[in-house]
Amino acid sequence: MGSSLGGLCSLYMGWKYPDVFSNAGVISPSLWWNDRDILHAIKEDEDFDGPDKIWLDIGTEEGEDEDNDNISESVENTRCLGELLLEKGYILNENLFYFEDEGADHSESAWSNRVGQILLTFYGI
Repeated sequence: MGSSLGGLCSLYMGWKYPDVFSNAGVISPSLWWNDRDILHAIKEDEDFDGPDKIWLDIGTEEGEDEDNDNISESVENTRCLGELLLEKGYILNENLFYFEDEGADHSESAWSNRVGQILLTFYGI
């Protein structure tokens, strides 16, 4: 589990090493990194075999709205990843858990409000 660049790393580690990481907590991932390379790589991976469960979330006040459509690029990228994972066979609320935190920004205090639900989802604690 990780947030920001740690969220990007959690996604990558769960994707590349699903036998080691059965769950991936992808919190406010920095999907913009390297020109959205991970989104392109996952889309092109015909043999995608990710972790058993993925928690993916984003705060609605994270990032900039570069194209002036009232949705930040961070939210758009996270939605794109969610759609890609559904295309790869994940099932919403069964093994893909997606959450947009209304009004939340890109900060440790925002992420701390979501950690309990992530642990409950993955481990029942």
